[in-house]
Amino acid sequence: MQVSPTDLAAFPGAPFVQEHINAVVAKLERALGWHVAPSKEETLTVRAGGDRMLVLPSRKVTAVAEVRSGGAVVSSGDYVLTGAAEAMLEGYWSGTYEVDVTHGFETVPADLLGEIAAACVAFRTDPSLAAWSSGPFSATLRGPGQGAGPSSTFYAYSVNLGV
Repeated sequence: MQVSPTDLAAFPGAPFVQEHINAVVAKLERALGWHVAPSKEETLTVRAGGDRMLVLPSRKVTAVAEVRSGGAVVSSGDYVLTGAAEAMLEGYWSGTYEVDVTHGFETVPADLLGEIAAACVAFRTDPSLAAWSSGPFSATLRGPGQGAGPSSTFYAYSVNLGV
């Protein structure tokens, strides 16, 4: 998702720092399990075990261009959207497929902006957390009894998963 401090300016706790917004947005998309906004074309890898529907891991699918298995095209352009919960392709599906989709909202839905702002406030007010980054995962923590002022000493921790 692309959210800026300007998008959140009207919410309690504003102004927000872009780095905090980015961390909250990354966490939200991981929790949701799908790309929210903006709309983009992407290839999803989906596994099925002899099912009548191939469930795509996204809620806002606007187009399915092609489905491949082992490099061979098995379906093109037909899908059934079952409510707001998921997109499914009808047929018999067994194995692993690459599905070229267009998915995501054009802009971040307004109801999510309030959730992002609230999470930014919580993120900012955590007394142990001074900074956070999302990829390749790092955090800067305050030591015990240290304030948030400019003379505070911070302990930095980072994790590189080799991804």
